[in-house]
Amino acid sequence: MIDHRKLKYFLSIFLFFVLFSNINHSNSNNNGNIVLAANEYLIEWETVCQENNPVRVSTYRNQTCYNQGSKSYRYTFTIAFGEPVVREGFDGLDCIGTATVYQGSMLQCSNNILFVYSADPIIEKPGWVAVENTPSTMSSGCGSMDSARHLFKLNTCTQPFGSTTNFYISNGDENQVIGDLNAASCTPSTLNTYPRCSPGLSGIVTPPFEWIVPPITYISRAQLKLESFSTTFKFPYTYKTLNQNYSRVSISMDGGTDLFPRPLYVSPNIDIPLPPVINSFSYVSGTTWLRLTYNATNSPTSYQVSVNYVTQLQCEQVSTCTIPNLSPGYQFPVGIVASGIGGGSAPFSATVATYKLLGTPLITMAVGYANQIVVQYTSADGIPGQTYYTVLQDSIEVPACKNITLTQCVITGLPPGYSKSVTVSAVNDGRTMVSSAKQVTFTEPVMTVTVTRITTTSLSIQYSGTMTPTSYSVSFNSIDQPSCSSTTTCTISGLAPGSPFSVSVIGINEVGNSLPVVKTGQIYNIISAPIISFTPSASQIIVNYPVTDGIPNETRYSVSMDGVAVGACANTLSSTCTIPVAQKEYSHNFLVQAINDGISKQNSSTLYFYLPVITSYSLIEKRTRSISFNYTVASDVTYSLYVRFNGAPRPVCSRGNNCTLGGLTPGMTYNITIYAVNWAGATESVYLLGNLYSPISTPTINLQPSPNELIVGYNVTGGIPSKTLYTTKLDDIDVPSCINITDECVVNGIQQPYTYNITVVATNDVDTTQNSTTIDFLQPTMTSLVLNDTRTTSVSFNYTATGNPQGYKVFVNAILQPACTLLNYCVVNGLDNGSNVDIMVNAYNEDGESAASIMKATLYPSISVPIANVTTTANSILLEFSSTGGVPNETLYTVRISTDKVAGCIQITSLSCLISNLSPHFYYNNIILTASNDFAYESIQLTASASDNILYGLQFTDIQSTNRSINSVWTSVVGDNSSWAIVCGDISSTNCQVDNLIPSTFYYVMVTGKNTFYKTISNYSSIKTLGNPESSCTCSVNGKCDPISRRCVCLEGWIGANCDIKYEKPSGGNPPDIIPNPNDPSIIVVDGGSDNSFFTFSLNKIIEKTSEETIVTIVELTGLNWTLSKTINQTIVHPTTGTNITMNQYSYNTTHPKAQSISITFTQILPINNQTIPDYPMEFAGEKFNLTAGSLKYQIDVKRWNFTSRLNVLEIQSSINSPYDECYDSNLMYSGETSTFILEQADGHIVYGRISDRAILDTIPRVTKVEVSAQNESTTIISMIVSHFDNEMTIDPDFSLLINTNPRTNHCDKKSNAWRIAVGVVVGGVALIAAGVVTVLLIKKRKTARKYNKSMESKLKKFNN
Repeated sequence: MIDHRKLKYFLSIFLFFVLFSNINHSNSNNNGNIVLAANEYLIEWETVCQENNPVRVSTYRNQTCYNQGSKSYRYTFTIAFGEPVVREGFDGLDCIGTATVYQGSMLQCSNNILFVYSADPIIEKPGWVAVENTPSTMSSGCGSMDSARHLFKLNTCTQPFGSTTNFYISNGDENQVIGDLNAASCTPSTLNTYPRCSPGLSGIVTPPFEWIVPPITYISRAQLKLESFSTTFKFPYTYKTLNQNYSRVSISMDGGTDLFPRPLYVSPNIDIPLPPVINSFSYVSGTTWLRLTYNATNSPTSYQVSVNYVTQLQCEQVSTCTIPNLSPGYQFPVGIVASGIGGGSAPFSATVATYKLLGTPLITMAVGYANQIVVQYTSADGIPGQTYYTVLQDSIEVPACKNITLTQCVITGLPPGYSKSVTVSAVNDGRTMVSSAKQVTFTEPVMTVTVTRITTTSLSIQYSGTMTPTSYSVSFNSIDQPSCSSTTTCTISGLAPGSPFSVSVIGINEVGNSLPVVKTGQIYNIISAPIISFTPSASQIIVNYPVTDGIPNETRYSVSMDGVAVGACANTLSSTCTIPVAQKEYSHNFLVQAINDGISKQNSSTLYFYLPVITSYSLIEKRTRSISFNYTVASDVTYSLYVRFNGAPRPVCSRGNNCTLGGLTPGMTYNITIYAVNWAGATESVYLLGNLYSPISTPTINLQPSPNELIVGYNVTGGIPSKTLYTTKLDDIDVPSCINITDECVVNGIQQPYTYNITVVATNDVDTTQNSTTIDFLQPTMTSLVLNDTRTTSVSFNYTATGNPQGYKVFVNAILQPACTLLNYCVVNGLDNGSNVDIMVNAYNEDGESAASIMKATLYPSISVPIANVTTTANSILLEFSSTGGVPNETLYTVRISTDKVAGCIQITSLSCLISNLSPHFYYNNIILTASNDFAYESIQLTASASDNILYGLQFTDIQSTNRSINSVWTSVVGDNSSWAIVCGDISSTNCQVDNLIPSTFYYVMVTGKNTFYKTISNYSSIKTLGNPESSCTCSVNGKCDPISRRCVCLEGWIGANCDIKYEKPSGGNPPDIIPNPNDPSIIVVDGGSDNSFFTFSLNKIIEKTSEETIVTIVELTGLNWTLSKTINQTIVHPTTGTNITMNQYSYNTTHPKAQSISITFTQILPINNQTIPDYPMEFAGEKFNLTAGSLKYQIDVKRWNFTSRLNVLEIQSSINSPYDECYDSNLMYSGETSTFILEQADGHIVYGRISDRAILDTIPRVTKVEVSAQNESTTIISMIVSHFDNEMTIDPDFSLLINTNPRTNHCDKKSNAWRIAVGVVVGGVALIAAGVVTVLLIKKRKTARKYNKSMESKLKKFNN
């Protein structure tokens, strides 16, 4: 630590001197300059500690070899306090060989380390002085072992550590500094001079070394020299010093007085000598030379100039330099480096070029006039703007055009009718070039005539001539036009439309007349009337209306439709007008007016644009291979008709109004499409659909023979309906009355018995088919009648006959059996059991009936009621039984007790049944013995018992409650002396206390008495548990006590068991992100506004334990196969505000041999569009609480867990994981009916947990046990322990990730309590709470059936609004 008394004293006696400004070392590695890299140190070594003359040798870099004379030294220093400096001395150079080691100590008087300069960060720039003093006890010396040192920024008011006055240093040199060391204000009026070190005084020192500069935004990497009182750029600087009194001082320039590390001081902009910077460059080019001009900042002393990579020595001491003898028209690279006391500038480079040599001049125009010649000329290349021209006439210079820069010359004073030779001479950059000569002659004119306009009544011409005509002679159709003699344009009017013309023009000048130039042609005819045509469509009408004759491209048109002008087509040059229309069909009258050269013509026309209409179409006839149809079309304009048969065009049908198509495939499906088209479009197609008739099939023959006639019936499929003709033949001879007929054929006059070959020929359309059959007309004969089976009420038998019988007449007991007529077997049911049955069967066909076959049968009697004998023992019943009747060997016996069948006695044929392993003193009065045979059943009810008494006399005598339990007392049951099984355990007492109940809650209690045999009896009562005392609810002013549950319901913005933790909701934006694990039931909750604020919530294990905490079963939830389903962005309504909010759900489902099902659902409630909404009200098991928007609800359902014992419990284990935190802390703040805890993270965030001890067991509110433990610095384990249950259970803790809006500056400082809530999690689950058996004692919450059956699925019931 700093000795403030010594420092204050030191500051009070400050006198200064400049100790040194630069000390160089012979350094084998740095050539005399010390370069300090990052994390290296420099030491100052003091050789002796004499009070009158202590000497500071120099400043050295740590672990660097220095040559001094013929020897060398190396210094090693560690910056930690109290560690010595080691100096190694070598007899030779470069620290080679054996070293003499001296270890300096802070307590010794020689060879001590006094100060350490650290390159952390690397020093970049100076602008400061280092000032040190000698304690007053020393008579002299500069830099003793116990001296102190401070840094002072020039021209800046500074208040060092431990001082109450101001210090100000403005200037100085190596011998003195100027300033005020005890100024009352920061702007002292008087500046003092402090000399160099002398006995008893202090001094000023500056670091005598160079530093390497790191890459920064405003300067490239370079070595910058540190000199006192020189001004240079900006720099940050850290200064460290070691002595026996304090270990480390970070010198601050802002006047602070604390001893903690201060931010690095950064100086203002200061100037120091810098290398020159070339700041300007220009050049002037010739064709063979260059003149360069350049300049640089920071007082350059010389320049190095190269052109085309050749150094130009003549340019070294000047800033303007000429380089001769260069190639014309060539580019040259130029390089310039300026040198000064600060070093060399960055190289400057540019590319310059010389101009090309002057080219030969070119005469672009030389025109002669009556007394002068105008000459124009040009040249290429050379120095721009420095070309001088001289014009020569017949090789004689024209005085007015000598050495001029103009590119035009006028040669005057020439006589008429001359011929001259003209040349041009050009000079540029000392080069002379002469053009080719051009001959200029002035004679009579040469005329050019242009016809400029022809109308229907006039002609206009324009004319000009060479050699400057003075007048013109113009004639039209050989008639002079005097008005055109003095102008260059002429218009002749009053001409006849369509007439021919011939115009002649002669030019006249001082020399003479030109040859005549003649133009011929024809005057335009007047326009014709417009010819109107249309191109209509459903969206527009294009009207075309061209005219003939008139002046080309000058006809203007105006269009009217139905008497109304079309604006877009008024006074237009276009002969086409496009008019949009809105109707699909229309008719319009058009008037078109055309005007050309003052002549107007018009025409009109009517457009009809209606779709054609197919007015009728029908099928005339279809056959097996052809089809005929007709159609009619109505249309105002010409139309085309189109017919397609099965998609293929049929042009033959496009003419006329009917069509026949032949050569088709019999039976084919046809689709005939008919439509008409005109310019308005196509009609809707009409269709004829169907199938052609298929060819007739082979006829089927149906014969109806009788003794004297034969009726032949027949039928075919296919063919044209009602168009089939039949011919019948007997033995290949046509039956005369049956040729080409449509009805059946009747053949008369035949005698039985008879046999014929019958042939039927069928004809339809172009197809003929035939079929034949043979008929034998004979009576049948019965051949067998066999009995198959007789039963108690039915009989079955078979029968056959010869002679082609058509059927049988079967009589049983003289009753005809129609169902057996067409069969050769018969089954008859419903007969009297045990009766005699008479059977008679005969066969028949067309020829008659056979003789009857007769048979008798006897049925079995029905089964009788069984006879049984009952024999009992202490624990078994033996039944022996028998019955008569029924089908032999088919009687089956079944024994039941009430509705339960006795194993081993179901559908048996044996005549006994043993019921064993019964409880002592059994009694059964509902033993049913059933015998079955041939679908008949007979039963008898039996009674069996060992003598015992019947139960009676069970009722409640007392029932009382506390806030957490119910105690019940009932009377003893009279009867069976066996013990009762109750919820408290197997006891024989008449009272039971049920614990772990919810305060202020109604419960029903039922006690049931039963023994091993007699019917159970029950009695009922109800009671309400007491409420918690008012003292159990101690809310802060930020919450209110719920009068029923006696728990705190926090106000908006507060959480905690007592509502004493405040949070701030984020003002819109960045809601928490929920990331579900796709493989197992866990989620990552991430703060939407931070990449580092998160925690993971996981369901890990379900553990079954005995009451002694012995583990029976562990189910690792992460190892199961889960199915994940998602419902995202479902809109629901907030129950308080009625505003829409968003709900996201992630559901996991699985199965396990220990449970019927396990399902886990995460539900997140979010505002829409980052709006601010109030907390969401919730209730669980009678307890009310609020959830913050962005919270996450968690629910687990476990159904029908297969407990090993009813005394076992389940532990549902979850975990909260957050990033590693060396300042980790877990605090179970309150443990009661509601447990809360806080886990704080390294970044100032916390996880807040609220774990209710309430649970729902088989729809009954109960109490659970909660345990919170820390597994390590980043994982917290939460266990909820519940006892045995039958069906399912629910638990409801919640968790929140809180984010500190004012993060702590000290990493492990936990004093900040400004929190805003980012994520809330409500965990609801199926807890496993014990239900038991009282004699049987059952309890349930009053109105559970009405109030809570839907509690779990509608806990957020208003979500569905």
